[in-house]
Amino acid sequence: MNFIQSTVLSNPHLWNGVNDPYLYTVYVSVKSGTTQTDTLQQSLGFRSFSVDPNLGAILNGQPYDLHGVDFHQDRLNEGWAISDADQAQDVNLIQEIGATFVRLSHYQHPELTVSVVGSEGNRGVERSPDQWDGQCKSAEYDGVFE
Repeated sequence: MNFIQSTVLSNPHLWNGVNDPYLYTVYVSVKSGTTQTDTLQQSLGFRSFSVDPNLGAILNGQPYDLHGVDFHQDRLNEGWAISDADQAQDVNLIQEIGATFVRLSHYQHPELTVSVVGSEGNRGVERSPDQWDGQCKSAEYDGVFE
């Protein structure tokens, strides 16, 4: 079953990158009669973003400098078995160098990493190969987050 709910948010507080990474929290509940069967909590930011060949990146109608990093999800002697503390430390290091854009490389990153990177105000893209037969094919999925 599909369900669509529409609403109007007058004058929303805009997500404005590292300057003001404001996120709303949306709650969705599924009920069967009066019994709640499922609940989802999701962060949500409102913004406009475009790229102008002369001005560069435009966030909410204003030029926005992009300084980025390529983020891999592994660590020496841990591989992909990184902890929540490791993820938080990695994001803190990215913030410390002043990055405003993060490319999450090659594979799906843990939800915590995606969530923390976006909540800290980084614009980003998550790259995942959608074809694999011993080597990565050229077709990739781009998931934009903020």
